[in-house]
Amino acid sequence: MKKTFLPFLFLFIMGSISAQRLNVEQGNIKNLKGITLYKVVFDYTDVNIPKFKDEAAFLKDKMDKREEKKAGDGERFKKEWFNDRPR
Repeated sequence: MKKTFLPFLFLFIMGSISAQRLNVEQGNIKNLKGITLYKVVFDYTDVNIPKFKDEAAFLKDKMDKREEKKAGDGERFKKEWFNDRPR
């Protein structure tokens, strides 16, 4: 039991330690003191999708594949693609 427990305990502790590292790219972490609320805004204006020229090409490809399988699924996919974005 000890032989299996100790390695798992070690991995858990090491994982916890590495999960606490913070990489500050700009500014100072001390500037966040006192901030209790912040707002995150996602900007989708220049979405890049790997292996596709742009978002429209991606949507056309995915919609065509879904339409081949079942009529109406392509348009449903496009609607869900935009509805999944936060407002």
